[in-house]
Amino acid sequence: TVTVRVGSLQATKKYVVSDIISVDTDTLLSLPNWKSKSDIPKEYTGNCYAGGYALEVKNGRITWSKNMKTNKVTRPGKKKSVTKAKKVKGNYYKIISKSKKTVQYVKPVKKNIISVTIPSSIKLNGKRYKVTGIAANAFKNCKKLKKVTIGTNVNSIGKRTFYGCSKLRTIKVKTSKLTGSRVGKQAFKGLNKKAVIKVPKKQLKAYKRLFRAKGVGKKVTIKK
Repeated sequence: TVTVRVGSLQATKKYVVSDIISVDTDTLLSLPNWKSKSDIPKEYTGNCYAGGYALEVKNGRITWSKNMKTNKVTRPGKKKSVTKAKKVKGNYYKIISKSKKTVQYVKPVKKNIISVTIPSSIKLNGKRYKVTGIAANAFKNCKKLKKVTIGTNVNSIGKRTFYGCSKLRTIKVKTSKLTGSRVGKQAFKGLNKKAVIKVPKKQLKAYKRLFRAKGVGKKVTIKK
């Protein structure tokens, strides 16, 4: 840190010091060069070299890296943890929260199912989990599906969940937790024209608007 005083005036500026200075052959700019990546100060932001790599750094974190020997480029970042779906009684579920004990219904094991019930809860790994959501495309183009029951704990339905289920004629909705922001686009588009959707009495008016907006045809009956 360099401080300059002239009379009553004072200015301070912080500089990052590197091991040596190298010249970028493309831009001819002078860039700091450290012996290893671990030597880059946490406060450094900008382009630099370190340990045989050309780097882009933001607050000491490498956002772009090029190996000067092999020219291999990498963009380091946090790896997303992938939660594998678990099979339970002919259906796949994915854990959403272990602490809250909630899961999402992912899809059926076989697409040629005729009837399915999304339960209020399931037992997984010896523990009871609430089923609070249905994944996007879960039943997309399940051409033989005729009957669906949606459990009381479901509060979200992904986009195109029942898209193209042309034989689906009976849907029983037990949950009262669905809202416009938690039901995806075209979630119910392509149902059988003679389909009947039964909903909780208190949600009849709201669910009529909601389901129509999410793809339910005009000829489909929505009732309590």
